[in-house]
Amino acid sequence: IAAAYVQELRSVKGYAYCAEDVHLISAFLELTRLPNIVGAACKLLLRVLRFLRLCDYTTEDMHVMLAHASVYFQDVYAQLGHQLEAQEVGNVLATLIFIAHCYVQDETCPLRVWHKYLFRKYSPLTVLNAAVMRLMEIRRYKLRLSDEDLCRRLEHLNAALRSLGHASEQMTSLRSCQKLFRPRLRAGYGEGGDAEGRERVLKAGFAAEGGTERRSRASKHA
Repeated sequence: IAAAYVQELRSVKGYAYCAEDVHLISAFLELTRLPNIVGAACKLLLRVLRFLRLCDYTTEDMHVMLAHASVYFQDVYAQLGHQLEAQEVGNVLATLIFIAHCYVQDETCPLRVWHKYLFRKYSPLTVLNAAVMRLMEIRRYKLRLSDEDLCRRLEHLNAALRSLGHASEQMTSLRSCQKLFRPRLRAGYGEGGDAEGRERVLKAGFAAEGGTERRSRASKHA
């Protein structure tokens, strides 16, 4: 874990779906070039990865999403960084991951579902929808990365997992990175269009997270 984020990430690691997600978020934050981040924002980002895994996206899918979102954030932060409060940084990053997932995946999870499980406590759906449009406007609606930049970012994310023995062998060359970038029809939000089934998975997955949160609070007051 990068030194700039280690304390905050360790404080919320109980929200991670798996151990590799803590390292993946650390590598993602390095790509954004953020000098620091608060624990609440790290918690939200870990919950985003939990959400994506419960929606049946693979680690490789998530790498591509994070690679794109890290570039989008640099433009947004250059324009709005001085206006953003610490918690808002996490909301912006999470929203940019949503935008990236819409761009790189054929089958996507609707914004209303992202809102239900990730953003409901922070803003109404109408405000979140407006934020998506504003962030895309800042990028001038250009969501594609160059092949070289995408490959470099994918390799950085993959390297973060190498020490855990989880590095993907698919991300070892520019050609492999380009192949991963091409949108693919995946199960995504409910295999075969089974949205109700995916909702059940999400509900159960976040209910388990609630148990983690209660145990974390109890340990702090023990």
